[in-house]
Amino acid sequence: MRILFAKTPDIFKGSAISFFLKVTSFILGYILHFLIAKIYGASSVGIYSIIQTLINIFVVLSVMGLDTTSLRLISQYKDGFNTNVSGYYYKRITIFILFSSSVVTSLVLAISPVIKESFFGDINSYIPIIVVAIAIPFMSLLKVTSESFKGFNKVKSASLFIFVLVPLFNIIFIVILDLINSNGYLMPLITYLCSLIISSLLCFYFLLKYLYRTRTESKTVKNVSYRSLLKISLPMLVTSSMLLIMSWTDILMIGYFMNTNDVGIYSIAVKVATITSFTLTAVNTISAPKFSELFWKKEIIGLKKIVETSSKLIFLSSTPILFFIFFFSKDILSLFGKEFIGGWFVLIILGMGQFINSITGSVGYLLNMTGNQKVYRNIAITSALCNILLNFILIPLFGLMGAAIATAFSTALLNIGSTIQVKRIFGWWTIYIPFINLIKKAL
Repeated sequence: MRILFAKTPDIFKGSAISFFLKVTSFILGYILHFLIAKIYGASSVGIYSIIQTLINIFVVLSVMGLDTTSLRLISQYKDGFNTNVSGYYYKRITIFILFSSSVVTSLVLAISPVIKESFFGDINSYIPIIVVAIAIPFMSLLKVTSESFKGFNKVKSASLFIFVLVPLFNIIFIVILDLINSNGYLMPLITYLCSLIISSLLCFYFLLKYLYRTRTESKTVKNVSYRSLLKISLPMLVTSSMLLIMSWTDILMIGYFMNTNDVGIYSIAVKVATITSFTLTAVNTISAPKFSELFWKKEIIGLKKIVETSSKLIFLSSTPILFFIFFFSKDILSLFGKEFIGGWFVLIILGMGQFINSITGSVGYLLNMTGNQKVYRNIAITSALCNILLNFILIPLFGLMGAAIATAFSTALLNIGSTIQVKRIFGWWTIYIPFINLIKKAL
């Protein structure tokens, strides 16, 4: 019985810290998008969103699922304060990432004319593509390092570097540029790049400092080949790619079928809708390494207890946020400017999709951290293909609303499908909705 309660407080304590940092991140992101919208307009918000989309797409190719692999292996093999084995995995993965990101950066520069013609045809500059190319190795390093911090149960550090510092530095730089009247519409891209570089290097420095401080001489580290690492990471790469497609297909297709102004309006709606999944993100930060640790120690009862606790916490915190978005969608969007109010119904649809994402719990991390990454990969592929098809059909017909419907539906498909697979594999549900407990028991 002791295991039932030994780990649960960590979820509340860790999630509270992560939730606070995530809220801070959202506030900073809100301020950042507000400043870009007010100073540079909806079109600049659209360009900024497309740039972030492209960076994330190429970073997935660069990282190859090794960020999640790092999280899993570090949390699986860490032994008290001995970081020899876990630190070795991080160093091996980082070396590979630096090489792969250089290759991807070269690829981006090689196909830059195609990228410019597809997404920046009305911009007489290659600056957006140069920003993407330079950002790839730094974002790759930041993702792997922050996930490694999670593996060492350094939740505050992981959340601080990836959630808080990038938007914070970005805001500072934009305010400085505005004060000196340097307001070119591409300036947010430059400030973002500078913020990313600084945050990435700081994150890398502090993790190396932690590894140096906690190293011991008591463990002999067995050499691990890159082939064995990629055997774990490649299914996660496919999964990450599919999740990225689901997250950013709508942005790219709106940019392709419509214009950067529409992308800007839609991006703000997406930004606000993600408030609904705040707690899910916070809980995932602390629960993912716990899932791996408990499962590989065969403490399945403790694993179930953490899943149930986290699901209840997510539901109780997400529901009020959803209702707030429903009733005040126009008021929220009006804060960014009158041109954004037209996306109010898009915001409601996206909010519903994010709510389903939240109440189904940490199903993705649960499957990935317990050796079921191939199961999650297959569900992600199906959902991503559905997302692409629906966006391709619905955006030309219904515009921004079509994109919102496609994204919300595919998000629901991914999470409900994963929930069903968790039930099949482990025998219990991750979803928590009080009034259907009897139905769950009957099933």
